[in-house]
Amino acid sequence: MSVGSGILPLSLFSARGSPRGTSTTGRDSVPVPHDQDISGIPISERASVCRCFDVSKDHYHCPCDNCRGRPVSRRTAFRHAHPEKLAPKPRRTTQSNRQEPEHALSSSEEEIEFTEETIEPAEAEDGNDLESGDREAVDFSDDIDSHEESNEFGKRWSKVHEEILDALFELLELKNSRNLSVGCFDAILQWGKKLYSKNNPDTQAIFPETWTECQKLLNDLGFEECKEYFICLSDEHRNHYSVMQSPDAFCKYCNQPGSINYYYLGLRNRVVQWSSNRDKCRKMTSHWEKKSHWIMEDSQINWGINLKEELWDGVRFAELSYFWDPNKEWVLPVRCPTVACGTILSSADCLESPDADMEGIKRMTCPNCYACFNHKPTTVRGDPRNIAYIGHWDGWQPFQSPSHGCGAIEVSIATMCKRDRNHTSEVYVVGFVPTYKLPKRSSISLDPFLEPFVQEIENGFIEGIEVEYALPLQGFPSGPVTLRHMLLLWTGDHVAQCEVSKGIFCGKHGCRFCHLVGERSGHTTRYVYSNCLESAWKPHPSRHVEELIEPLSDLDQEERQSIKQTLAKDLGFKGTSILHRLYPLYGFDFTKDFVIDLQHGLPLNPVKHEFEALLNLMESTENSDVANEEDTGSRHVSQDISEQLDCIPWTSELAASRTPKCLNRMGFWKAEDWQKYAYPASEFILYDKLPDKAFSLWQCLCRMVELVFGDGRNGWTENMAKTFHKLALRHNILVEDVLGKEECRITVHNLIHVNECVHRFGCPDNYWCWVFERAVSGYVNTPTNKRNIECTYATKELQKEFLMMKRSSKQKEQLQEVCKTKMWAKTLEGAVQLVNSGLQYALVGALNKTSIDNTSLEALSQLFCQIPVDHWTTADVYTCRSVYKPVQKSKDDHVLYKAGDAALVEMADRDIAIEIRRIFLLIVKMEPVQVIEVDTYRKVALQQKVNADLVENYECSVFIVPSSIKRKLMLLPARERLPGCQKYLVIDYLRPFIVSDHRQVIVPYLPTENDMVLVQGTDSVPWQGRINGYDRAHNIVSVVFYVEDRNERGVWVRESRRTDRVHVDCIVGVARGNWIGHSFLAWRSAEE
Repeated sequence: MSVGSGILPLSLFSARGSPRGTSTTGRDSVPVPHDQDISGIPISERASVCRCFDVSKDHYHCPCDNCRGRPVSRRTAFRHAHPEKLAPKPRRTTQSNRQEPEHALSSSEEEIEFTEETIEPAEAEDGNDLESGDREAVDFSDDIDSHEESNEFGKRWSKVHEEILDALFELLELKNSRNLSVGCFDAILQWGKKLYSKNNPDTQAIFPETWTECQKLLNDLGFEECKEYFICLSDEHRNHYSVMQSPDAFCKYCNQPGSINYYYLGLRNRVVQWSSNRDKCRKMTSHWEKKSHWIMEDSQINWGINLKEELWDGVRFAELSYFWDPNKEWVLPVRCPTVACGTILSSADCLESPDADMEGIKRMTCPNCYACFNHKPTTVRGDPRNIAYIGHWDGWQPFQSPSHGCGAIEVSIATMCKRDRNHTSEVYVVGFVPTYKLPKRSSISLDPFLEPFVQEIENGFIEGIEVEYALPLQGFPSGPVTLRHMLLLWTGDHVAQCEVSKGIFCGKHGCRFCHLVGERSGHTTRYVYSNCLESAWKPHPSRHVEELIEPLSDLDQEERQSIKQTLAKDLGFKGTSILHRLYPLYGFDFTKDFVIDLQHGLPLNPVKHEFEALLNLMESTENSDVANEEDTGSRHVSQDISEQLDCIPWTSELAASRTPKCLNRMGFWKAEDWQKYAYPASEFILYDKLPDKAFSLWQCLCRMVELVFGDGRNGWTENMAKTFHKLALRHNILVEDVLGKEECRITVHNLIHVNECVHRFGCPDNYWCWVFERAVSGYVNTPTNKRNIECTYATKELQKEFLMMKRSSKQKEQLQEVCKTKMWAKTLEGAVQLVNSGLQYALVGALNKTSIDNTSLEALSQLFCQIPVDHWTTADVYTCRSVYKPVQKSKDDHVLYKAGDAALVEMADRDIAIEIRRIFLLIVKMEPVQVIEVDTYRKVALQQKVNADLVENYECSVFIVPSSIKRKLMLLPARERLPGCQKYLVIDYLRPFIVSDHRQVIVPYLPTENDMVLVQGTDSVPWQGRINGYDRAHNIVSVVFYVEDRNERGVWVRESRRTDRVHVDCIVGVARGNWIGHSFLAWRSAEE
């Protein structure tokens, strides 16, 4: 039953009919007032349907003065409320069946005891008590009138019931958000029932007062519990598992019941719920609004669409465009009909199979069980309402002790835009995994928990899911439709990705993207991945899933553990991922569709580990300088960095969440702390503490963090992807050179494959793990008895989603206090509305009347020359709290500017740093004028190491218009001792990405004899020369330089026979072209 009906289901009441825990018999009913109650319905018109413990049939508690709440039939209750409606009518009667006027029975009914036998059946509730043969010439007009009155009576009670449901939903949301215990929630329910039902006994009968009653109410409204599976992962069959649906079932391998309970939340019911909600449907079809980005064939070629902002901007979404394009027809895969097999045969297998005897029938052979069967290929068309998912797996600790681990398999909807998708409310748990019960070092430990999920994806892709779609969509009307779904990609940290893909974590072949080969790190079992310089110029060949299918199949069938470990070591995988079953469906590739998460892959791994290594390097250098004072240098470096970190003037936007504190708390820093420390803080702290080469290494990390968490949030171009790739190559080479090969971890190597993920799936914030990690805090904060917590988590998640879907359709947008003429709003939400309507900015906050001096009025008159000077003296002056202005590079990001904030403004065609003092709204002759009073700063020097301006205070009380603000700044007090007033370093953290061209990033060159290289000399254009030799000890190469031939354009000839010695760092690249002949006398450039 839908919530909108407003009628409480009868199953809310117990088996015998009354509300659970209440008594509504005539003896126990609360006396009804004689006039009316808070519902506004006259007492003579009010009655409520009920099913009591004492009476099993439907009845009403009549509120008239005579009955006083006694249970009577529906007709009797209506007759007592409207005696004039049922006056006796002349009837034709027979001798055998004589009917007395019905109103004459009322007095006798009041005198007898009401029993089940005295209740009129439902079929006789209309008052037509005659047999069918006696109903001749009966006048039903009064009965029709009574039916209309009854409908009006029902509408009034529907409204009351709907209000009760709304109140209960709000209480349930309060329980979930505040993590209330059952006892506390029951107390609130009883208090709410007492308050809501005061002077209204009818609502008291249906208002639940316990958590158990609320659970049954949710079930009646369509809520479904999670499905429980029983899993066997016994050591007796380490390569096999069993998933059973009953606790009485036994494992087919060891004949034992399942020892692990798994609560599976599923997807099918959720798809049905999502499709019934109009707002959800609108969000899930965001990709259709931008179909020009992926529906054309050009989107699959080379880089595809230039700016990759959303998931559908990647080439993978374009490759799967047939899934959503209604103009494309495609063949469905087929499942092997053998019950014990169920292998999926792809669409290509269907088309390529030989024809059978009958027309249109294919004779197919299962590659797994070799069963032959006939199949008629089924063709379908794409549908923009089909759904794609982002999968995620991660383990975590719900308690302080690490002995009780847990994990969650989750999905989010890939067809949503990232602005809607990156909320914890859009993270849907598939199942909670009790990781403490899993066998150690088993390659199949997660497979049984992913098995139901993979089966649902297979069934939903082939058979579809029948739904009632609530939203019409450009040629697709609302109503019944068959939707299909797929898994687009899988994300997680590196360890979690290895667990699902069955890759070997930090093994000899540790990369799933390429054929990387590692080497042992000393006497440990950990592998490192050195030779970064050689890998940068001679990349490892890419992996392909086709080349792994057969070796992995042999590995899965191998029973001997020693041989299996050897094969796994050489392959880099411990087995075939269960997600490979999706490969025949639509080509899910576990070597490419397991993406790199840059929440863990950048701040939590390279940034954290390399800063710790650089900190040890600084401490060791300091200790060597102060050898006589033991540990003095160590304390000095850490304290100095901590003090300077405390001086960072974090803006309100950055300080709204986590910010890095002193180094003593570095062990408690999270990913957000490391990200903000790397950029924008660390360069301004470390530039005078690190050696040049080490600082160059650190700057590579800072530039990558700036790109990913700054301009990259607005989309990646091909140039940005190449820039990141070259930064990663340079960074890896410097890591090995500065910190040693021990720091060449697999997460460092993964950085060079980020551009591949961007090319395939768009910018990294589409699939990083921030939103999934934030959802974990909601799970662990759920109050439990610490027993079977997975069941508690699963139930709460389903109830939260159910309530969210029921409540979302009832939520109304609140009206905001705004004035478009004044460009002012009382709240931030109102300011957002004004800016979305087309304004450049909006003042925010209460308006407080004030005054300004004559000097300021003169300055204003010069700023606004079109307004006469005498008009300013009569102007009304107000101040407000802040100015809302979107960041220019992204319309979705906003910044509030308030007093004390520093900003970059455009004045006289120059960019100037300012500090805001006050924000004014002036009403000049009924015309609003918005101005900001600021203090200005002027540039005195340039700090070249961090490319930041050094400024000092210049002018006070200067007026500007809000539209001149470009972006917010941070002014860090400079450490340099310069004459004059205090100097500040400008931290322009919202600037456009500083590296505008990927050719500005120089990757250290691997000298190879007879290569034609580009050498940076004194000219702006690099010179070209051939390498004639390499002195590895001094990092010097011998170069023979070439010049362009005067007679033939594009041909380069030797300048002279002289050989010059050049440092490797001067080589900025390799020329494109080829040698003419074999004597190296001439070179033809490929650019011509």
